[in-house]
Parts: sequence; C-alpha cells; structure tokens
Amino acid sequence: MPESAGWGVGFYFSEKGKTIIGEGWSVTFNLYDNAADPPAESVTLGDSFSYQIIQTTLQQNSDLPLREDLDIYLQDAESMRDRGIEQNQLFLADVQAKLNKHEITACDWSQYQGGRIPPVCTPRPMTADEEAAELNKAQIFFDGQIRLLQENYEEMYAAWMTAFPFETCWE
Repeated sequence: MPESAGWGVGFYFSEKGKTIIGEGWSVTFNLYDNAADPPAESVTLGDSFSYQIIQTTLQQNSDLPLREDLDIYLQDAESMRDRGIEQNQLFLADVQAKLNKHEITACDWSQYQGGRIPPVCTPRPMTADEEAAELNKAQIFFDGQIRLLQENYEEMYAAWMTAFPFETCWE
C-alpha cells in the first residue's frame, strides 16, 4: 500500500501446488487516490485471467510454463507492459468470439423466496441486445486495462519491485 496516493501491489506465486490452490501467479496493482479509500483503478496480471459475464466465468491461461511466463513480466517495465497488453488483447478476442458464437447464456431468475436463499438461475440463450451490451462492457473493461498499462507501466513496475525485491529474495 502506498503511504498516501499511488500504486499499491499484491503478488501471489504458487509452484507445484495441488488440490485447492494449484499452481499460478498473479500481481494486482491498485491505484489509490488516498490510502484510506478503496482503489480508484485496478489491474491484475498473471498466468491466468478471468472475466465474468452474467453467471459464466471465462478463463484464459498462459501458453507458457509458470516461471517462463512470470520471467517475461519481470524482465523490465516495458516487458511487463507488452506481455500484459498482449494477454488482455488475446482474452478480449476470446470473449468476443464466445459472445459472437452465442456460447454464453443469460439467466431467467426465479422469484426470491426469502430466507437468504438466492434465486435460481434458469439458463437461456442471450438476446441480441444482451450480447451487444456484454460485448460493449468487455471492450470497455479490456480497453481500460490496456490503457492503465500503457499510461502507468513504469510506476506499476516500480511499485512491484519495491514491494517484492526479486533480486534479494528470489531463487
């Protein structure tokens, strides 16, 4: 967390993990206008990305082994930016393709019956308007991630290296 305003960072790495945790890595950058407030912006990079559309969670995994993928991001700020942009663009294309092929369903929700039991989702094909709205949301989200990387990659990378100095604590 920054002391006042700026980029905060959280890093996660699990190698040879099994069962619940498994393998993976991620770094989340949060931009704070004030350290006491929730982040104004957030970017997550890693070996897998997820994106939610209604009740469907889409996931994209890296095409590289875990450490090779992480090593690209760690080379320097420009490499982190470029790999992050590339992965966001690939995932956006996948999300768009799934929506355009009508592979994602919407829900008809049952009426809430009380007792803190959530309504039941009955899956149904998305309407053309719902698909268009979700395509627009995805475009806005991924464009925002890419824009934040393009505009802030140096500060983000510096925050990451400050929070986790790989040179002194990584084998």
